[in-house]
Amino acid sequence: ENPGKDRDGTPTPPIPVSGIGIGPVSKNDVMRCSVMLERDKEWVKMCEKEYAQTGEWVSGNPMNSFREAYACILAFDVPVLKDAQIMANDTKIPIYTAEIIYHLFDAFTKRIADVKAKKKEEAKKKALWPCVFKIVSEQTVFNKKDPYILGIDVVEGTLKLGLPVVIPDCKWTGDAKTQLPAGEKLMFGNVMSIEKDKKPIDSATRLTGSIAIRIEQKRNMKEYTLGRHWTHESIFVSAINRESIDLLKEHFRDEVPKEDWKTVVKIKKLLGMP
Repeated sequence: ENPGKDRDGTPTPPIPVSGIGIGPVSKNDVMRCSVMLERDKEWVKMCEKEYAQTGEWVSGNPMNSFREAYACILAFDVPVLKDAQIMANDTKIPIYTAEIIYHLFDAFTKRIADVKAKKKEEAKKKALWPCVFKIVSEQTVFNKKDPYILGIDVVEGTLKLGLPVVIPDCKWTGDAKTQLPAGEKLMFGNVMSIEKDKKPIDSATRLTGSIAIRIEQKRNMKEYTLGRHWTHESIFVSAINRESIDLLKEHFRDEVPKEDWKTVVKIKKLLGMP
């Protein structure tokens, strides 16, 4: 529970250990470790199957799990038997060897960081940032059909490329306590470009000022008519869901401003999320 401190005096996090042995690393050690990896792969398949059937991550989202990083062997000042190394190569089980304990710890720490970085990159595609925006005026509806070209102002949160947005049928109060849930939500499309002063940018906030965006609909989506389904006074919000919120918490918690987390709560209330 208390692994102590590293060479710089910084407290080190605990490392979960499945087994400990003395002597050379053998095939048996590699086999036991490979079982861990196979179990994790089976768990991932089960989660994906549940998601395909229910649309929810019932047993957990694999993108938020780092268990695969622990399927490795740390060998401190001991040799690795030849047949063990061959099996490790075949089963893709990394064996880290070192004669200095700190070097071993550094290698394992890097492995954890690499796995987290990989999962974070995967999460970027599904982690939806909270955002609320409105059209500047009736004159800034530059294209009324798909792709919609609009001049907008960000009201709250952060607008990012690729963000799916919806139009709720109720007003935005900006207060989670008074915000009413929407009865109908029009899935409007995805923000595919953002421009400021005719220059492309990747994201925008309220401080960015007025910007131009292009919203495209996916194939087979219903096209909504200006004046009938939406107006220049409509409010647009991120189509966040439970999965995207969990991904933000796990991978981007430190990157999401405190005010944006408050916006998440407000949007949840608007979209009727538990």
